[in-house]
Amino acid sequence: MQIQDNSGRAKNTINLFYVIVGISVLSVIADVLDYQNLDNYYSDEFNLTDLFVSLVGLAQIVGNITLIVVFLNWFRRAYANLHRIGVDYLNHTDLHAVWCWFIPILNLFRPYKITKEIWSETQHQVNKLNGTYQVDTSDAGIGVWWAFYLISNFVANIGTRLSFQADSIEELEAASILIGISNVLDIAAALFAIAVVKKISNVEALLAHEIEATSFGQTDVDINTEEQDDEKGLLES
Repeated sequence: MQIQDNSGRAKNTINLFYVIVGISVLSVIADVLDYQNLDNYYSDEFNLTDLFVSLVGLAQIVGNITLIVVFLNWFRRAYANLHRIGVDYLNHTDLHAVWCWFIPILNLFRPYKITKEIWSETQHQVNKLNGTYQVDTSDAGIGVWWAFYLISNFVANIGTRLSFQADSIEELEAASILIGISNVLDIAAALFAIAVVKKISNVEALLAHEIEATSFGQTDVDINTEEQDDEKGLLES
């Protein structure tokens, strides 16, 4: 029974979430500047505000794509490790833990359920190996993270659609406000995501430690048994 080390992926995921927080702060600033500059929206003149908004938007796209790849690599391994150690009552495969993020409707609730399953089952496996470990049944942090994540995406979608369909400055202002709100929600979602990844990563590390300790214990027993058998054989001879 063994698991693959997931600490490096967790660290990369956490660091990228911090990067996203920084980019989102810049995005809020860009949204404010863009809102103030909407009077010149229909002008052909390209100014420093437009450049700043464009660069921040590009950084957001690159940052989010990178985060998706790194996060899903961590997420899949965290779930796959439970399969590796013989937890045969999990509700999904590790591949499903990735694809469910991209399937409409399913992506509204399935990733949340799998995250809760990772948090709960990893703890229960630690408890099986070390009875002194107390399982934390609270998953409120996961729920808050997921709520901010969903609301942020919902508001961003409305704001983006409104900006594309806008026929007046007033509609552009409304779209800009909604996008700004979604960026603020992104910051909250990222901070709660960091807390969730840290909690799961800490329990994963504890599980790896307990598995290693158990394996060493079994090895010691085997060695001692072999030595006793050898001694018994010598005495009988």
